[in-house]
Amino acid sequence: MTERSYALVTGASRGLGKYFARALAARQQNLVLVARDNERLAKLAGELEKTCGIRAQTLALDLASPGAGGRLAEQLKERGLKIDLLVNNAGFGDSGEFLKLSLARQLEMISLQNATVVELTYKLLPAMIADWRKAWGQGDFPFMIVQLANYDPRSPADKAKSAAHLRRFSMPSMTSAWRTSRTRCGSANAAELRQRTKR
Repeated sequence: MTERSYALVTGASRGLGKYFARALAARQQNLVLVARDNERLAKLAGELEKTCGIRAQTLALDLASPGAGGRLAEQLKERGLKIDLLVNNAGFGDSGEFLKLSLARQLEMISLQNATVVELTYKLLPAMIADWRKAWGQGDFPFMIVQLANYDPRSPADKAKSAAHLRRFSMPSMTSAWRTSRTRCGSANAAELRQRTKR
């Protein structure tokens, strides 16, 4: 990774997002940390800059709001931050019978874990490809997109139908779409990244 390149981690203020941030910082990867809680983000950024000697930028944003992916991409552009690793981690789940769950909450979940993921990836991918080709020509480009949003293997589908549908939409269909737009891009799931950080 070059000094000017950054990994973008959504949902970075807690849980698996914080784990990814710490693991990447340990590998000397500069970071852009995104979540709603600015205080938590600032604390994590300060910790990682001090302990790992990397640059950590923070952006407090509600990614469940309409158009959030586009707004985030625009803020990155305004700050001149080049992203070569995107970790789509922000997400949440709900369980219960469909008609007994809040409609607003389910729509919020769909927006965060489907619309924002598609929009943000769509906005960032062209620049990721262009930056690589500018530096290295027309060869294979080793950028990476890690898709974790809405993934929870512990959640049984019969108790969380909406979340199960989101996983079906996001994981296979997004992966298939990305394959058509690249030559050979790096990819990893959570388990693979944990193995890599142990090396």
